Order: sequence, then structure tokens, then C-alpha cells
Amino acid sequence: MRDARTSIRRFEEGDEDAVAAVWHRAGRAAYTYLPTWQSFTLDEAGAVFAEAIVARCDVWVGTLDDRVVAFMAMNGSYMDRLYVDPPQWRQGWGTRFIALAKSLSPDGITLHTHRENHAARRLYENHGFDAVAFGVSPPPESAPDVEYQWRPDVRYATFGAGCFWGTEHLLRSVPGVVGCRVGYMGGTVDEPTYELVCGGQTGHVEVAEVAYDAGRISYEELLGVFWQLHDPTSYDDQGPFERGSQYRAVIFVHDSEQAALAAASRAALDATGAYAAPIRTEIRPATTFWPAEDYHQRYIANGGEHHCHVFTRTISLPAPG
Repeated sequence: MRDARTSIRRFEEGDEDAVAAVWHRAGRAAYTYLPTWQSFTLDEAGAVFAEAIVARCDVWVGTLDDRVVAFMAMNGSYMDRLYVDPPQWRQGWGTRFIALAKSLSPDGITLHTHRENHAARRLYENHGFDAVAFGVSPPPESAPDVEYQWRPDVRYATFGAGCFWGTEHLLRSVPGVVGCRVGYMGGTVDEPTYELVCGGQTGHVEVAEVAYDAGRISYEELLGVFWQLHDPTSYDDQGPFERGSQYRAVIFVHDSEQAALAAASRAALDATGAYAAPIRTEIRPATTFWPAEDYHQRYIANGGEHHCHVFTRTISLPAPG
């Protein structure tokens, strides 16, 4: 959405009431499950905006026919707020403000949003933000939240190597990896659940989506780690607790360069004669990545019990770049 009726400009004196009203309406509409938001009054929104947002952030507003309908607050590289009036949802404001934020902070952006705000999370993920931490927002909300980061040189690699809990945990420790999340890829059903995938009803593979800084680690080096995480001669069996099509070993490639590098890496490994049986790890084009449920993210780091085969293997990581 972009026409002569819309614009984004810096916050000006006199915008306070309009911006506070947008924040109030949007917050109450987005966070129906948070009692603190439902009891938050317009007067309180105005006071907090003036004292806690304008005082420490640079603010931009989006206007339609000179009426404020959205705003963004940036505190350096931290995106403190991004809210759009509910009648203007899904009209492209989020995309425009994120583009502005990237131009203002070209070396990277950090932000937080609530875990249950799925619309916002999809927006950020669709624009290259990676979920890097799961925590709790400060009082009075004290609700589960997610920290997202965007970095300009980040690229993506997607691997299936058995149970995604262990795969994610070890890949996250690789120097140059800036984010990693687990999910499902390669199936035939939209928005699969863990139960459906484990039941073999969707064709999906458990995968780890790796965000990596290409200036610090190469795709070839990531492939070198990936080959160590699984038995490449086994098709759907990575151990007694990892049997089934969802545990298939797969390299999901995102472009022709990754496809060529993955094929060359597999051929080179096969040529070493290190395995008596042929290598069966597949190389497939990446399809839609469906993030797994939140409790799977950083499962092992958060103390989850597991029997991941990958911890029985000796893994050599590349030197920090």
C-alpha cells in the first residue's frame, strides 16, 4: 500500500494524542489475552508515551490523509515499538516501517514481541528477523516474549539430521551462527503440528533452520558440521529414539549455489571411503519452513529431557571466524 494519501514522517509536536490513541487501540486489539492491556486507559497510554517513549526514542508516524494511523519508535538499534491502528492492519505499514528501520540501523536491529502475537512474529520473520531468545516481558505484563534480531549479512541453511532438539542445540554453538530455530519442512500440509508430523501424516522432516553470518562462516563449513551430526548412510533411522520419516537426513537448499555446494560436499565425503555403505542423505529444494511450537525452541538449553543421538558423536567445530 503506497499512494499519495499515505506518508511516513518524523514525529512532531502535536502528534502526542493521536499516537497515544493508535497505541492504545492497537495494543488492546492485539493483546486481548493480557489483562494489563485491557485495563490500560487512554490517559495512561498518553502519559507513558510522553514519559517513556518520546523521552528516549526517535519516533516516526505513518499518516493516511494527514491522520496518524501507525508509529514506530527506535532507540538506537532497538525497535522499541511498532503499532498500527487496527483498521489499517495488513495494509503494508509494517513492511514500510521495517524498511525504514533497516535504513536507520543498517548494522542490525533488535526487538521484543509477545510469543502469542503470531501476526507480528510472522511479519518479522518474513523480513529476515531471527528469534534468538525466549523470555518474559517486564512487569506489569510479565508475559512470555521473544527477542528477535536482524543482521544484514545473515544467510540461511536448513538441515534435517534426526531429532531437531539436539541438532539445534549443537548448531547454535557453531562460531558464526547467529540464530537457530526448529521446525518442519518438506511436507504436504500447511501449519503442521508436532503430533501430526510424528504420526507420519504430513511428510514433513524435523529440521533446524540456521541463520549464519557469511562473513564469519561459510556454507561449506556448515556442511562440514552437518555431516558430523548424523549417520549419512541411514535413511530414516538415527538411533533407537529417532526412527521414522520425520527423522530423515536432508539438506534443504535455498538456491542453486547451495545445491551445487551440497552436492559437491556429499560427493567428496562419499569419495573418502569413510563409510562402507553408500551415503543416503538427501538434497532437496527448500520449501515452506513451519516453525515448531514454542516449547521445542531451545528445548535442551531450557532443560528438556531427551535421548538425542547426536550427543553420542564426536563433533569438531570450525575455528571462530
